Amino acid sequence: MTALINLSDVRNELDLDSTETQFDTRLTDLIADIVAEAETEMEVRLEAVTDEIIYLDGGASLLFIPHLNVTKVSIVEDVDRVFTSIDPVDPSYYTINQKRGTIKKDQGKFVSGNQVLKVTYDGGYSSSSLPSDIKRALIVQTAYRWRRRKDPGLTAVSFPDGSINKYTQDEWLPSVKQVLGRYGRLFL
Repeated sequence: MTALINLSDVRNELDLDSTETQFDTRLTDLIADIVAEAETEMEVRLEAVTDEIIYLDGGASLLFIPHLNVTKVSIVEDVDRVFTSIDPVDPSYYTINQKRGTIKKDQGKFVSGNQVLKVTYDGGYSSSSLPSDIKRALIVQTAYRWRRRKDPGLTAVSFPDGSINKYTQDEWLPSVKQVLGRYGRLFL
């Protein structure tokens, strides 16, 4: 598993001196946690995969691939779910929305049944191909969570002349949530 967000990017956001390496392991773990939480929030996977195989239910004209940035797709339909010696569906019969990670059958629907579609694809992002707004949002969220690590339950403090309200530690910052929402899946 390669890191989508570099430790050095988070260290720069936190203004940590290059000699302060005692927290690097904890920061690396936090980066992995934030990326995993972002994938859950968006209901997609970001990490790059090659020749990933998934089995999907048929009977629809639109398929949702778990990853964004989907390329090199091959679909096999088999109502017997054996998937041997069967020619793939002609790619001219469907359209791939690479950015959104969806496949739409141009006419009609894919064959009906439970897990009758075997989809092989490449998808996801490397650190260098991750959209800059997602990368920046994840760096900002990681830095925010790191700064708040010592006051996880603190959301408001009252003083005689005023008060301070904070977002809870595990809450997405509004700007980060907005970016994730632009790339996430919306199911109605």
